[in-house]
Amino acid sequence: MITPPGAKPAADDAESMESCLHLIAGMHTLAAAIGRLRTGRLPIEPDPELGHAANLLYMMTGRRPTPLEERVMDVALILHADHGMNASTFGCMVVATTM
Repeated sequence: MITPPGAKPAADDAESMESCLHLIAGMHTLAAAIGRLRTGRLPIEPDPELGHAANLLYMMTGRRPTPLEERVMDVALILHADHGMNASTFGCMVVATTM
């Protein structure tokens, strides 16, 4: 869907959400492939039976992660997504926006 000039795209648009999910999935596939190539190994295709975090670990290591490893990676990804900036940047933003 192409947004006309001057119009704001809908944040809850199903097509936009699907595009975001494809980008997120593609980025972890690329990151795992680059990590394997840098260590002299061939990239591994994602396993459709695994979740996002488990797939990232699988494509990086070449073995299926344990449930604990999957949970730890899932929590780490959530924390990094939720806290994408360091504390000093956040402090400056709070001070600047609250005056």
